[in-house]
Amino acid sequence: MASQEERAALQVIVLGSGGGPIETNTTAFLVRSVAKQWSKGSLLAVDAGVHLASISEILEKNNGSFDDKNSENELENSRNQKQPKRVLSNGPFAGMELQHKSIKANAGYITGVLVGTYLITHPHLDHISGLVVNSSSLPKNQPKIIAGLPSTISALKTHIFNNIIWPNLSDENNGAGLVSYMRLVEDKSPSLFNSEDDGFVEVCEGLQVKTWSVSHGHCVEKHEKLSSTPESQSSENPRIRAGSTSSFTTSERNLRKSSFHDRLCFSESSAFLIQDVVTRTEILIFGDVEPDSISLFPRNKNVWTAAAPRIVAGNLRGIFIECSYDDTRSVDGLFGHLAPRYLIEELKVLADEVDRLRTRDRRKRKRASDCFAKYMRRKTKTESAQLSPYSSDFAEKDYYETDSKDDEFNDSDESCQSLYIPESAPTDKSNDEPQVTPLKGIKLIIIHIKEKLDDSPNVADIIYQQLLEYERQAQLGCEIIISSVGQSLYF
Repeated sequence: MASQEERAALQVIVLGSGGGPIETNTTAFLVRSVAKQWSKGSLLAVDAGVHLASISEILEKNNGSFDDKNSENELENSRNQKQPKRVLSNGPFAGMELQHKSIKANAGYITGVLVGTYLITHPHLDHISGLVVNSSSLPKNQPKIIAGLPSTISALKTHIFNNIIWPNLSDENNGAGLVSYMRLVEDKSPSLFNSEDDGFVEVCEGLQVKTWSVSHGHCVEKHEKLSSTPESQSSENPRIRAGSTSSFTTSERNLRKSSFHDRLCFSESSAFLIQDVVTRTEILIFGDVEPDSISLFPRNKNVWTAAAPRIVAGNLRGIFIECSYDDTRSVDGLFGHLAPRYLIEELKVLADEVDRLRTRDRRKRKRASDCFAKYMRRKTKTESAQLSPYSSDFAEKDYYETDSKDDEFNDSDESCQSLYIPESAPTDKSNDEPQVTPLKGIKLIIIHIKEKLDDSPNVADIIYQQLLEYERQAQLGCEIIISSVGQSLYF
């Protein structure tokens, strides 16, 4: 029987699972299409709070766990001063051919050759520090792509790669040309599963992505309050008061007038739906995100509405989402993050949407089955009448008049008229009863847990137990996994 790795379409390697304050473990992942193996440009780096250092650490832990690809020719290779090719046999990078002797050189190969794109959820330091520090070592022959929402790219261009905080290594504004920006357009289609390719953008070999913006709290200095009267609400968003002000001067406000999110003064983050091009297998990765229930600009529902039909279809297999604090954290101290009580609240929204879609599908199947039964009864009566010349008058009356009198079938039933009537009964192998666990089969990977710098119990263990209890009560059916550095997850 094939192993999970052999059957899988996507692999995710966790380079950084935490949200600080320890700087060696901040958010970072590598995603690849298994079908592309370890080919050039096949790795997608999703966030890079850490990067090269973590890759090196993972390689070091698995150093020596390799197979000699050409061991029988080792003597000949040594005579020709060639090293035998080595392939890692264990660890997250199993199957990858090592190109160099040293760990740092192989880590550089992964970053410089295998990673094709950096997909950034938002520009906070714990999500970009590794990218920035490592960027000076990027190859000069072909720019690395940095992809994200326009707000993310704008922040990186204006505040990071600006020749002040860090050299302008981009190919814009006469920069060094080591990186190239890709501005992703947010998916705003009201019907989000009517086309397999609708809204997707290919970001590296074998992978394409669909993007949504989500809210990550408001500015600490000042934020807008919700309006209580419809007349004073902004036409851009009913939740925002018209004539909003901020801590900027009048001239600064005028310059920033065109930017809705700047006037609101909230932090924008992203949710990425990453799809394997060949199999359509998908995972959903959130950046930092706050719950809709306490957000000034709630947008998570858009993501859940898009995700639900993909769960029903069996495409979406895993959700990576933050849970920064345990439930002892007060609302005022969340700073745009999730705690278990709010994460389960969000998951219930997703589960309700999945239930709604499955209920609709069950009704459609039942209606098709009922209409088929009515069609067959009418067809049988007609065929029976045609067999006997003595019953022709009755058959004619039965065919045309029974419809208006028989409760079991009515030609005016629009629901049946709109359905295609098959030649054989529709079959349905799924259970017609409502599914008790709507998120069964979904891996829920918890990321961005913030460590406590004291002697208290491990906060990750506390969050895990709290989520397990909430899940037990809600009966959602998802598998909860706490992420850790060096973890390899297959979907």
